Amino acid sequence: MVAGALAWALWGGGGNRSDNAYPPGRVPGIASGAAGAGSAAPAGPGGAGRTSGRPGATPAAVQAADGFIDELDAIDPVLVADRSRALANGRATCADIAAHRTPDEVARGVMQRFRVGSLALDKAKATLIADAARNHLCP
Repeated sequence: MVAGALAWALWGGGGNRSDNAYPPGRVPGIASGAAGAGSAAPAGPGGAGRTSGRPGATPAAVQAADGFIDELDAIDPVLVADRSRALANGRATCADIAAHRTPDEVARGVMQRFRVGSLALDKAKATLIADAARNHLCP
């Protein structure tokens, strides 16, 4: 009985009245362009909100990308000079892992992908980068 009353109330009291609907026109927060729940990252220390490099990224994807970037920054700040490139390289590392490459093959791929300027990665750092990708970016 209670469930029926709740359903009746949620569907507008059972009548075909249009006065209980949202008024015609633009819906605030959607058509106006205002940020609403579920929008990209909220503003934080980085400014107007960091993104994962992909339009329409979910908050979970933004958080995963930020975690990956934070780990790369801890390994060597040069690795995050180009955030978009770092994320693309991390996703490519996930593809290697998903393809069941050996740890040595994954490390070699990381050393090639993440070569930035004069920075030379050794196997230990490459393994840390692969672990960061696995922990944050790989499905």
